[in-house]
Amino acid sequence: MDLVFLSLDLDGMLIPNLSPLWISLKVSLLATAITFGLGTIVAYRMYRYRRKERSLIEAMLIIPLILPPTVVGFVLLVLLGNNGILGEFWPSGI
Repeated sequence: MDLVFLSLDLDGMLIPNLSPLWISLKVSLLATAITFGLGTIVAYRMYRYRRKERSLIEAMLIIPLILPPTVVGFVLLVLLGNNGILGEFWPSGI
C-alpha cells in the first residue's frame, strides 16, 4: 500500500499530509486574484473603448470560453509543434 499522503507523528500514528492540499489552495487563490484583477481592468477598458475594432477584440477575448479544450490543444500543437508555424524556429519544438 502506498502511503504517500500519510505520515507518522511522534506517537507513531498515521496522520494525513495536507501539504498538497495547501499548495493547491494557494495556487488557486492566487490565480483567482490575478484573473479577477486583470479581468476587471480589461472589462473597464472594453467598456470605454468605442472604435470599430471593438468587436474583433471582444471575439478574441471570448474565443477561449467557447472553444473546447481539445480544439485549443490542437491549435497549439499546430502552431508550436516541430513542423508548426512557430515551432520551426525552435531547434527541437515544444
